[in-house]
Amino acid sequence: APTEFLPTAATSAQQMTNAARALLATLDAAQLDQTLFALDAEERSHWSNVPFQAHHRPGLKIGALNRDRMLLVHDLLRASLSSQGYQKVAGIMRLDKINRGQQAARLAPEATAYAKAQAESFGSDNYFMSFFGDPRRDARWGWLVQGHHLAISFTVAGGKTAFLPVVFGGT
Repeated sequence: APTEFLPTAATSAQQMTNAARALLATLDAAQLDQTLFALDAEERSHWSNVPFQAHHRPGLKIGALNRDRMLLVHDLLRASLSSQGYQKVAGIMRLDKINRGQQAARLAPEATAYAKAQAESFGSDNYFMSFFGDPRRDARWGWLVQGHHLAISFTVAGGKTAFLPVVFGGT
């Protein structure tokens, strides 16, 4: 049975766990299969901040989520980061959407399928998230969010949090 957190002064580990549980509770079985991995899974070190076309990512594509689930992803980001960190991450994601539009606008009409796919690989829709361990039941777990110009790995263990690596490539 999952450990329930008391409604006292919430620690960052409690906030992250509660936000992760809220998000995971809304996912269907197929989405859970895409996003849940063992704590020590190889996918945990399979991160990159290059465009999706250059580095296919494990996990659940954030752009495939509906609005309500997207809001829960942002709740998890806010629970995992400081207010300044959240603003930086959300800003990188917004700017990548603008970057995608610019890349697509630069394409020549005779652009190859590869060039079109490369332009489409930018954008906030091409960010992915993965969970390692299961925050619904495990005391030790982590999660990874990655996309173009962003890769952050978070870990919860022993009631404490850590996040490494952190790559902000578009700051």
